[in-house]
Amino acid sequence: HYYADALKPWIARRERLPAFLIRRDPRDISRIWVLEPEGQHYLEIHYRTLSHPAVTLWEQRQALAKLRQLGREQVDESALFRMIGQMREIVTTAQKADGSTSTSPDEVTETTTAQAQAPATQVYVVRSEHDLVLHEQPDNSSPTRTVAATNSFGSKLALLVTNQQGGWLEVLVPGRPTGTKAWLDSAQNADVELRSVSTHIQVDLEARTLTLFDNGQAVLSTPVAIGSAEYPTPTGMFSVTDKLQDPNPDGAYGPYALGLSGRSEVLTDFAGGDGQIGIHGTNDPSSIGQAVSHGCIRVPNEVITQLNELLPLGTPVVVR
Repeated sequence: HYYADALKPWIARRERLPAFLIRRDPRDISRIWVLEPEGQHYLEIHYRTLSHPAVTLWEQRQALAKLRQLGREQVDESALFRMIGQMREIVTTAQKADGSTSTSPDEVTETTTAQAQAPATQVYVVRSEHDLVLHEQPDNSSPTRTVAATNSFGSKLALLVTNQQGGWLEVLVPGRPTGTKAWLDSAQNADVELRSVSTHIQVDLEARTLTLFDNGQAVLSTPVAIGSAEYPTPTGMFSVTDKLQDPNPDGAYGPYALGLSGRSEVLTDFAGGDGQIGIHGTNDPSSIGQAVSHGCIRVPNEVITQLNELLPLGTPVVVR
């Protein structure tokens, strides 16, 4: 429940007002924004019970689903937050058992494809409405390559920043060779947008799990299907380049697919594409937990729906 004293005048005349327009951030639903009746400004409203922790929309939905599986038809806030606490404890215990650690937001690291590490709590993504010229080295005299403002799927350009040197930004370049990096002269591209991203994904091929982190905190963990021995899932640091809705949600890819910057090390041509690796749903739930794909990472359909909602383009994805 949400409440603020500022709502009282609106509540008193709610029968004479149109329906309230409410917005929220699925990564943190501890607050909502309500458009005032005059339609000029949004009012920020927090939980009625301020002691409740901030949670994601995914955590809320998963907790509700688990409580209903336990036979709880009516769910109150106390039960909901207790279940979320139990879910978080499970993730924390799993992290400790796996030896996972998070990186300090103040720690600047350079990550290579061969030795992929968890990204910092906050990373940055270059967004541009026009083609970008990238250099092999942070030097305008070095060889260049051009990346298009939109790709073959129509997705807008979003390049993960992996390092910085003066006014130069090192970015991860989608496509082959997988893991290629290049440099952008920010002084020559003052109109590009640099966005911070707090989410990242880690995929553990041995455990066959995917974990979503937000601000260094694990908020979602799920079993996955991975590439077969013949078509293994490549390892390294990638980024989300595409968010695609499948017109057939009951098809092999489920309702959504997230295209990644990496490419298969075996397939150079698959389903009309160039062997691009992705994270997607499935119409075969029994495959989850198995090594059966052509290199993509399959997740349950309810999970890919949440990932599509929560992840911005450029989100780092570490596969190891």
